[in-house]
Amino acid sequence: MNKEQIIEYFSLFSNHESDGLECIFSEEGKEEVFERLKNIDSQHLSKVQLNQLLIISGLTGISFSFFKYYWLTKPDKHPYQVEKLDDFEEEFIGKEEITSLQHLRWGLRRIYTDALLYYGNITNGFNHLNTKNEKDLIKFFESRRFKTETIISRGQALDFEDIPKLDRYLISEMACKTYEAPTESEQDLKQFLIDNYQEAKKQGLNRLAVKDLFTKDFKAKEKYENSIGLFEFSAEDILDKVIEKDADIENYYSEIAERFARARKQALQNTKYYLSLVNCPARLFRNNYFEFKVSPTRFSSL
Repeated sequence: MNKEQIIEYFSLFSNHESDGLECIFSEEGKEEVFERLKNIDSQHLSKVQLNQLLIISGLTGISFSFFKYYWLTKPDKHPYQVEKLDDFEEEFIGKEEITSLQHLRWGLRRIYTDALLYYGNITNGFNHLNTKNEKDLIKFFESRRFKTETIISRGQALDFEDIPKLDRYLISEMACKTYEAPTESEQDLKQFLIDNYQEAKKQGLNRLAVKDLFTKDFKAKEKYENSIGLFEFSAEDILDKVIEKDADIENYYSEIAERFARARKQALQNTKYYLSLVNCPARLFRNNYFEFKVSPTRFSSL
């Protein structure tokens, strides 16, 4: 690859306005960096050479343990499975040097992920981790893992309700506002459909799709002007259905409303189950809503 291609290859990890790690592979990066990386496939990149490139770029060097941890191993006690990240190849493990741009990018991806997860900032994370020895790196990340063995030993929790994938949008806030709206209010979807269909019939349009009630210009739409987007989202599954008589609206709406009621009931039950896992007393869940008037000290791990 030439310089421009290398810059593009690492674009996700670059920021030319930064004076930290993000700058090294950007258009503001040093020429020595790009010249060395052009031949990485045939001349693998050692820890010493990577250190030199970092220092030439105005950054601090890294320990051999840091180099080994991020590019040559897949630690089994890291908070997540590092091999699940993009760019990973099994052949990277056990090498003594970085063998390709893909190999280099995989290690960078790990560093960026950890820095953002545990420091909220790439530069701070890199500067804090890059001089640690192997023992300290393992200790640092092991302390941030959920203790999987302990969780498994507690036994199986109550099964959550399985909400069909096609119904999950119905438990969104937008759908709740629609299907729980007061009758004949400006957020009453069924009344919107009825009113607009009556307007359509006055114009001689007795047969049309539900979506036409949104796209065509009907006088009744003025009342619901602020809720059109809400209605379109909530009526997504019936937009292509054809209305030929008043009863069709009732049938189409009832079908979705029933699915909403079922999905919402399941979602509320799942909320109760989830809160029970963090020791939230059932009495705090009243009238189908969780009251957030509770001290953080009331929550603890089971």
